[in-house]
Amino acid sequence: MTAGTRTLDVVVIARNEAARIEACIASVLAATRERFTDAQVVIVDSDSTDGTAAIAAKHPVHVYRYRARRMTAAAGRAIGFKQTAARYVLFVDGDCQLVPGWLELAIATMDDAPNAGVICGSRRNAYAGADGNEFEDAGDSLGGTALYRAAAFVGTGGFNPFIIAGEEQELAARIAAAGFQLLRTRAPMSVHNTDRKESPSGIWRRCRSGMQGGPGQVLRAAWRDGLFWHHARRYNRYVLTALDLGVGLACLALALTGRPAALAAWAAIWILLFLVLAARRRSLREAAFIVADWISVAAAGSLAFLRAPARPETFEYELERIDRARPVSLAGVRRAADASGGMPR
Repeated sequence: MTAGTRTLDVVVIARNEAARIEACIASVLAATRERFTDAQVVIVDSDSTDGTAAIAAKHPVHVYRYRARRMTAAAGRAIGFKQTAARYVLFVDGDCQLVPGWLELAIATMDDAPNAGVICGSRRNAYAGADGNEFEDAGDSLGGTALYRAAAFVGTGGFNPFIIAGEEQELAARIAAAGFQLLRTRAPMSVHNTDRKESPSGIWRRCRSGMQGGPGQVLRAAWRDGLFWHHARRYNRYVLTALDLGVGLACLALALTGRPAALAAWAAIWILLFLVLAARRRSLREAAFIVADWISVAAAGSLAFLRAPARPETFEYELERIDRARPVSLAGVRRAADASGGMPR
């Protein structure tokens, strides 16, 4: 990767997004059409089974497909970044659409702040319903879409391809620790087509994909990088839930030895906290899904934290370029740390 030869390149990651990838690409091409005509748009497909790569290849973009033992959003972004050669790189998830006007604002803001490493805007989640999409404000935190300064990305090592969830915040913490600014704007940035997190399908999707263990991976990696307490404060609800589950197991052990009082007190506190949460949310159903999310993340995250993390440079994958005629192999197995000068195009 050779930064600085263009102002902007775009990396779109996708896996089984055949129903949404065209809208995503259309929003990216519309955003770059006038002011960033030389921007390269790179689509990185995580070995989709629904024709996502073939649909993407119909458009004036560069399409790559990779295969690996573990495929993550972080890996797709890390691989995509290797195909870029610009001062700024915009990452967009394949189920997101850019809001017109935000990209120009973001680049102008970054130009005015030479020490800024990343910028994001406000997001909206779009939930499919019987009467069309329902929209919800998702705040102005990192999530699926953000603009990075290439120098900050390279200087901090970029995304850890092994982290399955929370990878953007994990990288942002390293960028901030390296002395770069993290910028936010309330200007509308993107629309994310997704399932509600507090729903059976949302929790099941995250459990099935392993994403519930992401916070544990982030905390373990942060321990090595000296950023553990930064992320522990951010994940406080999951950390406290994990500690409380540990207390519950200890109380259960006491109950099995004939001393049930501690377990009864522990259960009573859980019931009281649940009722308080339900009252604040004004919904028993929503409170139940929130608690289910906390418990599943705490359990999966604890197991992930106990596993020694693999080094990012050991990530192996196979890559091929997809054009409108046929796929072109890019020479077997590659590693995320290899070919820093860019992959063949």
